[in-house]
Amino acid sequence: MSGLSRRGLLRSAVYGAGAAVSASALSGCGSIAGSVASADEIQYWTLFTGPDGELMKTMTRNVEKRVPDLKVRTTVLDWGPPYYTKLAMASAGGRSPDVAIMHLTRLAGYAPAVCSTPGTRICWRSSA
Repeated sequence: MSGLSRRGLLRSAVYGAGAAVSASALSGCGSIAGSVASADEIQYWTLFTGPDGELMKTMTRNVEKRVPDLKVRTTVLDWGPPYYTKLAMASAGGRSPDVAIMHLTRLAGYAPAVCSTPGTRICWRSSA
């Protein structure tokens, strides 16, 4: 794998914003897809359903088209504290997903660990 490691991808690809009515919209960084080696599978955790979930599925398909041998395994978890508890526990146990959705309001609690990892990039864009 050239560029980012699987764990590096978690910390770089999709930490971002997302509010109940898309006050902030997540967007992947264009350079990330180009730095993922072929024949990779990544785990992606999300809490979006409904229209936001459909948008995320479309974004995932677009990334898979750009990187033909990439397989994104998506897991949709319950919204709210259970999601963040699972994310924190998985991270503490070294089993975090490669890519995870995170509300901007939660980022500060995770940023110290994420930003202390060499090669980390956090990519997000506010829709405001």
